[in-house]
Amino acid sequence: MRTFTVHANASLPRAEDHVRFVKEGMAGWAIVSPLIWFLYHRMWWEGAAYFGLSILIAVAGGAGGLHENITILLGFGLQLIVAVEANDLRRLALARKGYQTIAIIHGADEEEAAARFFANWSHALPQASDNPVTSAVMDRSGSAFRLGTGVGQAATYTKPKGPVWPKRTANNEAQSAEPPRSADSADEVLGLFPRPHH
Repeated sequence: MRTFTVHANASLPRAEDHVRFVKEGMAGWAIVSPLIWFLYHRMWWEGAAYFGLSILIAVAGGAGGLHENITILLGFGLQLIVAVEANDLRRLALARKGYQTIAIIHGADEEEAAARFFANWSHALPQASDNPVTSAVMDRSGSAFRLGTGVGQAATYTKPKGPVWPKRTANNEAQSAEPPRSADSADEVLGLFPRPHH
C-alpha cells in the first residue's frame, strides 16, 4: 500500500489540472532519468538545476583528473539523491503554482488513491487564494479521520465502476429530472465546479 498527498487548485482553467496526487517516497522513474522525470512533470527549474549539476560533475571530474569510474559514481549518486527527493521537490513546485495540500490518502496505486479520494471528498476544491482546507486521512479500510478532531468515520471501500467524480447521489439523480436552469442562474455550474461569483 502506498501513501499519496493530494494537491488541489480549482482556479486553473482545465478541470483535469485541478487535482494532483504525489506519492510518498522515492520516485522510481527519476532514478532512471531525472531530467526526463522533471520535464514530464513540468518542473523546469529543477530540471535545469539537475542538468547544470550533471555538467558540473562531468567537467570537474575531467578537469580535476578524477578517474572516470569516480565521475560516473558521483553522477549516479546525484541521480540517487534526486530520486529520493524528487516527490518532495514536486510538492514544492505544485505549491509555487498555487496548489494546496488538502488530503493524505492510501491506495495500492494512484488510480485507487484517486478513486478513494473522490469517493470520500465532499467539499469544494480550494482556489489558489483560499485558506488551506482541513485534511482527511483515509486508511485502506475506508475509515476517514479528520485531522485535529480525532473522530473516525467508519466506511467500507469498493472500487467504483466508471467515473468517480462528480459523485452521483440520490439528490443528483432527482435533480437530473428537473428542467435545465437558465444560463444566468446564480449557481450556474461550469464543467465540474461552480462558476465563481464576481
